[in-house]
Amino acid sequence: FFKHIYLGLYNEEGAAARAYDRALVRLRGAAAATNYSLTNYKDELQAFEMDKSTETLACSTGAEAVLRLPAAPEPAVPGKPVNSPITPETR
Repeated sequence: FFKHIYLGLYNEEGAAARAYDRALVRLRGAAAATNYSLTNYKDELQAFEMDKSTETLACSTGAEAVLRLPAAPEPAVPGKPVNSPITPETR
């Protein structure tokens, strides 16, 4: 089954795409279908390999594996406008 992972709110489409890519690479490694080149996500690939080896070790010892995703960006502040390309005029 699939779980939803909150990645935060972003003012820029590119920033949202990179956050998605980072999370996907942490979950699927080099098999991830990213928006940008995998060469941009060396740290995430390394974390995936580390998580994979930790999970293998945990499975062999009977312990539960824990997925550690990068911290989400600061949440949107209520009442503070978010820059968005969608305005009432463009709907």
